[in-house]
Amino acid sequence: MPDVLTRGAAMARLHVLSRDDRLLSGAAAFAELWSQVPGWRWAGRLASLPGVTPLLEASYRLFLLLRPALVRLFLAARGIRAGTRPLAP
Repeated sequence: MPDVLTRGAAMARLHVLSRDDRLLSGAAAFAELWSQVPGWRWAGRLASLPGVTPLLEASYRLFLLLRPALVRLFLAARGIRAGTRPLAP
């Protein structure tokens, strides 16, 4: 983990270290990641178009706000109480 990235910051949102050693986060990190994955390079190119990255970043920030509630809904649907760990199968 880069020295400039705290554990809390790393856990709060997606971070990627680019090939040229830039630390990217959020939508820029997704765009970089996708641009390196075969079959997803088209998404990386699309995400890097002018105006698209800010829209993706806004969407990602909204998702981050909703994520705790989404996790609770998912766990409830599976019959798991939040804060507990299910037993291994």
